[in-house]
Amino acid sequence: MERKYARVLLVDDMKVNFFLLTEILVRLGFTRSNISIADNGFDALAILRDKDVDLVITDLEMPRINGMDLIKEIKNNTGLYKIPVILNSGTANPEITKQAILFGAIGFFPKPYDIKEIEAVIAKVFPS
Repeated sequence: MERKYARVLLVDDMKVNFFLLTEILVRLGFTRSNISIADNGFDALAILRDKDVDLVITDLEMPRINGMDLIKEIKNNTGLYKIPVILNSGTANPEITKQAILFGAIGFFPKPYDIKEIEAVIAKVFPS
């Protein structure tokens, strides 16, 4: 699938991160109108039940359901488990990355955002 057609769900409790990630994704070839947002894992799961999504990018630390628990919920759901998930966090701890991948994430990128790091992880699913 081409990036411009991919439907992406961004999950983060900070509005500024939605803006920054959206701008980066558009620069990487995604279409702004195909990007949805949720400010916590609980709302993300509701969107995933109602909408087709091709990629989830989630923050780690959020209220209600955090990013790690969201990954587990997605990967344990027979209707959602094939959706690739990427974790991001201001906490760049190798153990967090290892745990996220163990739970089914395809990768991790830290905050502050670096377009090259984001591109490297996204290219695993959507080569440029």
